[in-house]
Amino acid sequence: MIKFKYTKNMNIKNNKGITGIDVTVAIIIITMFTGLIASMFYNVDASRKELERNSKASEIAITTIEQIKQMNYSDLPGSETSTKTIEQLNQEMNQANSEDGYNIEIQIQNYKDIKQNQDLEDRVKKVNVKVKYTSNNKQKDVEISTAIVK
Repeated sequence: MIKFKYTKNMNIKNNKGITGIDVTVAIIIITMFTGLIASMFYNVDASRKELERNSKASEIAITTIEQIKQMNYSDLPGSETSTKTIEQLNQEMNQANSEDGYNIEIQIQNYKDIKQNQDLEDRVKKVNVKVKYTSNNKQKDVEISTAIVK
């Protein structure tokens, strides 16, 4: 057996300073947290934009419904005395209310057509307003319906 002369007093461990492993572990941890925080900020911003687009579509739909309610019942498309077609009303409302990226579609049905009873008088119309928009490369829409009474 070989004995080394100075092995008893030899101190191999050195607790002074930081090692390369310490620095590497710290950088990995910082990178993970930075990635998580950046991802969280991106998701929050995407959700905020989605809510803004949906809110704007709802506002356009409500404004359109209110404008249609202001019209005279006999001027609504589908009335016997109306000179306006549904296509003209759609075009008129798109020009008045719609902004870039939003499209308004209006449907007006007579109540007697819905119930399929031609004996009923023309006193109630169902108005359906759908506002279409694109968000995150997906087609979305907001739809609001109301009844208008003569």
